[in-house]
Amino acid sequence: MNRNSASPSSPDEAIEWLARLRAKDVTAAERGEFAVWLSRGNNKVNFDATLALWEQLEVLGTLDVPIPNRSKLSRWLPLATAASLILGLLMTVAYQNLGDEFNTATGEQRRVVLQDGSTIHLNTNSTATVRLESDKRYVKLESGEAYFNVSTDAERPFVVSTEHAEITVVGTAFDVHAMAGLTKVSVTEGLVTIQGDSQQVRRLSAGQQALISSSTTLVDDVEIDSIATWRTGRLEYKNVTLAEIVADLNRYLTKTIKIPDETLQRQRCVTSVLQLEDREAILDGLKLTCNISWKSLSDTIILITPAS
Repeated sequence: MNRNSASPSSPDEAIEWLARLRAKDVTAAERGEFAVWLSRGNNKVNFDATLALWEQLEVLGTLDVPIPNRSKLSRWLPLATAASLILGLLMTVAYQNLGDEFNTATGEQRRVVLQDGSTIHLNTNSTATVRLESDKRYVKLESGEAYFNVSTDAERPFVVSTEHAEITVVGTAFDVHAMAGLTKVSVTEGLVTIQGDSQQVRRLSAGQQALISSSTTLVDDVEIDSIATWRTGRLEYKNVTLAEIVADLNRYLTKTIKIPDETLQRQRCVTSVLQLEDREAILDGLKLTCNISWKSLSDTIILITPAS
């Protein structure tokens, strides 16, 4: 794809680039040409609108269908632009440069578009450093959680590292949550190779999840639809303790939730779906699904007690 630098930008070019970057035979030269194209005019705006639309189609369950033809997708571009504006209320967009560090604050989400066409969705309170080299694509997830959609490049593996794990892929989609002493890897598409401190190497396929500590790696099945639901503005919990839910919610809320009652901490919630759009409603939803009461003690503390 050779674009004249004097040519005006168009949405069709963004569509062509998205299709080319997702192709298995995309070359290093094409990736370099894309980086140059992206820096000109309003190309970033057009490409982001197209990418946002495609990601919305993926959320709707069209992960395995081919990219729509240009004329059909062009008709959707105004909708994609509107969708981008709505998503912008919760998410900012960044374009990656070599060796960049990206951060999110409490309650913030951020989508990072890499030079190779891969994307990283950073969840709340997360930090990641990106380095793209000639033989490897490397991300250090210092803390927090990120969902990766990796463009295929057999010559440049994509490596994500945390405190206790290293995840290697060629092209796939997966979620990584780096916690204190533990890393959780959940795969939605393709194959992932993981290696923990124990040097044990495991392969995960779509619908599998691994918990990796300093000494062990535990692999289990997981529903693909339940992985990284935070990207669509909701949190889902199934058969987990109230303490686990609260530990997760404390990543999103500016106030800290506390549960003084140890018995209540161990109480399990069979199913709970909480919406991120309204932070106060999160606690009301928890009250209904987990049979608890809550109240604000101060500007910084929320107390959870057994339902009265």
